[in-house]
Amino acid sequence: MWQLFRFGQYGDPNNPGYGWFLKGIRKKVGGKSIDLVLYQPAYRLLGSLELVRALSLINFYECGGNCERIKDRIMEELAAIMENLERLLRGYEADFAIVGLVIVDPSVGLESIIEAIYDAYGNTEAAIFVVWTDPSGQGWFVCIGSGCGKMSPQQRKEEACRQAGLGPNCNFREWIYQKPSTVEPPPSDNGGPVEWTP
Repeated sequence: MWQLFRFGQYGDPNNPGYGWFLKGIRKKVGGKSIDLVLYQPAYRLLGSLELVRALSLINFYECGGNCERIKDRIMEELAAIMENLERLLRGYEADFAIVGLVIVDPSVGLESIIEAIYDAYGNTEAAIFVVWTDPSGQGWFVCIGSGCGKMSPQQRKEEACRQAGLGPNCNFREWIYQKPSTVEPPPSDNGGPVEWTP
């Protein structure tokens, strides 16, 4: 619960990516819950230069070091969100969805989860973020869905930082996901966005 309050208290009025309105905590949808529901009435997508009414739906997870053990829970909760997404967008008068799955403890075991999300929702119009920190302390995120292309690389990074309750210049790195034939861990260098093509 601490992460929810930390996230809710952070805001930078000079940064257009922040300043979201809190619309709900632990909202029930499809028999599951969404930890945070946030709304931004004038969110500029810096990749497509569109001005949208954005709905941000974020769930937080503790993996205990290995997320593989809660894969079913993560996928079931994401399915509940995605099956009800159009209704949620209408209900909050929004036209763009950002879904966040934020792992709050340093963890491994995300490869099969990311692949499953890509297989199930790779063609969604939303932007689905998976945000985590590896055991070395490096923050990572991947963005899945066509909504990701409407955001600039910097905006995607800022969005991942926001979901994790951090400032917009946090040290997170992006995996540019491409469907693998065999899944491998991310490279260990400290460059910019990483193309994950095993």
